[in-house]
Amino acid sequence: MTNYGHKSRRSVRGFTILETLVVLSVTGILLGLLAVAIQRARAAAARLECSNHLRQLALASHHYQDARGSFPAGLFYGRNRAIFGSDRPNYMTWFVSLLPYVDQGNIWNGTLSAYRAEPVRWIDPPHAGNHLVVQVFTCPIDAYANTPQTQPNFLPGYQVSLTSYQGVAGLDFENRNGVLFRNSQIRFADIGDGTSNTLLIGERPPVFNGRWYGIWYRDSGTYFEGTLGVVMGVREKNRMVVTVGSCPPGYYKFSPGRLGDPCDVFHFWSFHSGGANFAFCDGTVRFLGYEKTGIMSALASRNGGDNALE
Repeated sequence: MTNYGHKSRRSVRGFTILETLVVLSVTGILLGLLAVAIQRARAAAARLECSNHLRQLALASHHYQDARGSFPAGLFYGRNRAIFGSDRPNYMTWFVSLLPYVDQGNIWNGTLSAYRAEPVRWIDPPHAGNHLVVQVFTCPIDAYANTPQTQPNFLPGYQVSLTSYQGVAGLDFENRNGVLFRNSQIRFADIGDGTSNTLLIGERPPVFNGRWYGIWYRDSGTYFEGTLGVVMGVREKNRMVVTVGSCPPGYYKFSPGRLGDPCDVFHFWSFHSGGANFAFCDGTVRFLGYEKTGIMSALASRNGGDNALE
């Protein structure tokens, strides 16, 4: 006869301490791998957005050439009453020249009005461009370029907006055998090495060494040439023995850098791992690893007679 008065019992075994530790260990490893994957995905997205900004600037320079007959001057130094409304010498960076071609017509028009009201470019107001952040001039992981920065030893509370990029002037300050340098007017026809083999713009985060270098609106750089401010060569020397006397004379090559080192103002580098993005004169953008430092001089020259990437 079946006994319905008693329920069958089965013993239920819980996790042992060892099993619990194993589960926690595996979970920790999986979470660690997930965190690394997320970090890498974010870094890849930031690098992609940075390269997209460079591509926009390169294509804007093409539109500028279609309209004006040449690439913009890396730094325009001269008198132009038609633009500035006075005969006072001015320093217009290639960033300012490209404003109408990167959907920043309002800032461009404001710049023209500002120069006509006040020829001294660092007086703000009316030169609001000094503190306006233009996203296409920045790399998203470059925190200092994405927020206006205080300029020490200047007017109280004075702020400047910075860029993550520099125009490629060629080999260095003296040679100017590239495309963007002071009063340059380089045309496609002047690039004998081919537009796909010649650098136009590269990454170099803004650097502080007593003042900020990389003010997109009006940085005249060293010796009013724009060097280190908005344009630079791929093999620069330290000519600022007063302000950066602690830095070796150079030459400085394409290599890793860090924001806290004032000597890294002299060379191209980025916050990306292993190298930096560069826009070429044909409008393409390529990520160049630091191991390419040996061919940078050839890539920076518009008429060196060699195709370094082939």
